[in-house]
Amino acid sequence: MVKTAGKVRSFLGSYFVVLPFCCIVFLGITMVANFMLQLYLQVKDNALLDFSSGRAIVISTDYFFAFQPVGHGKYYLCVFGMASILALFIGYKLRSNLGSLMKGLKSNARFATWRELKKQYVSIPEKGDPYDGVGGIPIGRFLKPAKKTIRFFGRQIVVLTLTWRLLIDNSNTHTLLLGMTRSGKFVYFFSYVFENLSRALLLKNRPSFVTSDLKGELIIATKKMLEKRGYIVYAMNFVDQTLSMFYNPLQKVIDAYLIGDIDEAEVECQSIAYTLYHDPKESQKYFQNSAIHLFTALVLAVCDKAINVKKNCTAANGSVEPISDLDKEIKVHGEAGEIVMVRFPSDRIEKLIFLQSETQTLTIPEALTWEDTLTFTFIRAETGEKRAEYIVPVIKTDVESITLFSVAMMLRELGTKNVMVENEEGTKVPKNALTWYFDQFDSMHPARGQFAQTNFGSGDSTSDVMSTTMEKLTQFTNTKNAKMTAKNSLNLEDLGFGEKPVAVFMILPEGDDSNNGLASIFIKQAYQSLVKRASKEKGQKLLRRVFMNLDEFGNLLKIDGLKTMLTMGLGKGIIFNLGVQEYSQLIEVYGNNDADTIKSTCGNHVYLKSGLPSTNKEVSENLGSYEYEGRSRSGHTFSVDKHKNESLDERPLLKPEELSKLRRGEMVLLRNMKREDNKDRDITAHPIFVKGHHRLSPSYKGLKEYMDPSSQSIQDIGLVSQVKDVDLDHITPRDFIPYAEAMFEHRPYLPQLMQQKRIKTWKDLSVQEFFSTDQLQHLKTLCTNKVDRLDEDDVSLIERSTNMFEFNQTWKMLKQQNKLNDITYQTVKGWMDRRIEQRKKVS
Repeated sequence: MVKTAGKVRSFLGSYFVVLPFCCIVFLGITMVANFMLQLYLQVKDNALLDFSSGRAIVISTDYFFAFQPVGHGKYYLCVFGMASILALFIGYKLRSNLGSLMKGLKSNARFATWRELKKQYVSIPEKGDPYDGVGGIPIGRFLKPAKKTIRFFGRQIVVLTLTWRLLIDNSNTHTLLLGMTRSGKFVYFFSYVFENLSRALLLKNRPSFVTSDLKGELIIATKKMLEKRGYIVYAMNFVDQTLSMFYNPLQKVIDAYLIGDIDEAEVECQSIAYTLYHDPKESQKYFQNSAIHLFTALVLAVCDKAINVKKNCTAANGSVEPISDLDKEIKVHGEAGEIVMVRFPSDRIEKLIFLQSETQTLTIPEALTWEDTLTFTFIRAETGEKRAEYIVPVIKTDVESITLFSVAMMLRELGTKNVMVENEEGTKVPKNALTWYFDQFDSMHPARGQFAQTNFGSGDSTSDVMSTTMEKLTQFTNTKNAKMTAKNSLNLEDLGFGEKPVAVFMILPEGDDSNNGLASIFIKQAYQSLVKRASKEKGQKLLRRVFMNLDEFGNLLKIDGLKTMLTMGLGKGIIFNLGVQEYSQLIEVYGNNDADTIKSTCGNHVYLKSGLPSTNKEVSENLGSYEYEGRSRSGHTFSVDKHKNESLDERPLLKPEELSKLRRGEMVLLRNMKREDNKDRDITAHPIFVKGHHRLSPSYKGLKEYMDPSSQSIQDIGLVSQVKDVDLDHITPRDFIPYAEAMFEHRPYLPQLMQQKRIKTWKDLSVQEFFSTDQLQHLKTLCTNKVDRLDEDDVSLIERSTNMFEFNQTWKMLKQQNKLNDITYQTVKGWMDRRIEQRKKVS
């Protein structure tokens, strides 16, 4: 900070000097008045004009203190009045001419003092020693006196020593770390994050980590330390996939499909597709959106072939949910006043009585084999009339074949082939195999609905849509990637609910971002799994905090829904530490609006160093400015009698050029969400400038006994090699055409009703039939307003919706892509919900 001009002069004009001086002036005048009064009284008593008396006037210093207000009240009243006026006048002159000009009216920013910080943050031993409570991000360090027992000539004596203490912010607060390449993001920040968080005294207070790790430096440095402290360490290794954990991005789709929740499976597919294909800088939105739909359709088609399960195995009202090889019990839905008789293969019969419309659970009482069938008979209790009867087989699933490699193979195999099909005239004509394949699905199946929105196989756009979709899938045809994504090593819920803390390192190659999309998908899915599980727990929080340490965050692909993750994650116990080189990286990936939201939700901004003037300027402005007194002088060069002027100026706490020249270990911390100290008292969160002996020692010096990234390579740290043993031929389905030809034969549990003319539902209605005239006009207005971010391709997608099923899918997709604001989305959704409810009442 700039030294204020005229410090001695300012001190002379301060209240510490002016007030005592005014008092002295007042007392001095009073004492002189006392002295003059005593002289006057002697003159009066001794009759000074009578020179014949010969009496002399006595003068004494005691007269200064001879205060005689009795009988002389008016005199002292005048004296006090004059003394006060003179003292105040002199005090005013001193303050106005010598006092400081700084009043805090222009600006009053300052850095927090360490005395303040010690009252606001928790301190723990700098390294090694366990501590009570939970850890946090490092702020800085300080020396603290401590007693130490030593032996001296065979006797134990207690001596006073100084020990280093680490100041940490252990609150649930996101952190945005700004540091250019080689600025020390690991050695001054992330290394201390891992070291202090992992040595909490209680295992339950040690959080799990999900970490992006460029070149594997972090896992090499920390794996041994973390395992000693009770962590289970996984490596998602994109540098050498043979030394990687398994991760199948489609697992959440599989889980949803297995329980028959195809709508949820579809949403999960769209989320993955959005991460892979969405590019805010892409001008051709049509091909981008078509690729999203085609990818979703392909994944659902692969799931259908492998699991062969519908959401409901009855066409009437979904009375019986499918039975798969994972089921240990059966859920049966019946209406009020119904009896359901369940016949097992051994002819054993179980009776379920429904007093109200509900779903009941029936435990399977005997061992079942593939292709066994169960018979469900629905009887009306009042009349004894049989309402319906369904024969449901036990289905063997083949979930191992549901991989992104299978999706790519399906597109490659069917997208470039033609099959001969009969037209209306009975003549066989060629048709794209992929288009024909999806034609075999029931018209209400989401896979067919998604494929219909791609316009695949129509005109010249086929090759462009296929190439756009295949471009991102090509990375999964790589043998190593295909094997790595064939299965899962980790249940994502274990991050926040496992008995031991988990550390997952996503090892990314330098200069190759082809697999960064997988890392973004993993982060999104981990968040979703944790939040979903937390919603079922008391307090709706994780049992163990999870830190997302995303170094080089700006190089990852856009994470769908990150704004919501940052906003809602803290309440669950999910904390993000985002490391970027510049603010501009956020804008480039997420756009201006989302980048601002990300910055505002990060309560801590830690600045290490930046070479970009715009970033330094923004940080400097956020730090604020302070007032200072400037001095100028004028006159001849060698004159000793120059004119001096003083003025009040302001300057930033740190100028942009000063920020760019911070020394090693120095950092600036902006803390937007800190509002109370350790005793819950309100504070003003001044920024922190860590410098001097408060700087953290680089990890290769200060933490070398716990982590040393230079001592080993990634091959030497004991990563398990299982990926190479995967047999891709064994798990990849290739008989797509035969399956399509006998698609309904492979669904023997579908009743004959499915082959008959299906009852028309709200999903079959056209948009014009479903909405009223006023609603259609309002919808058109909503789609063309400037509040939402819909382009011509998006509006075209809405207008091309052939029925309400397609419209609903398109509307949900546009909301997921943040192209619809909440008001627009909820308005139309409200229309739909009310219309559907009206149709239910009528039926």
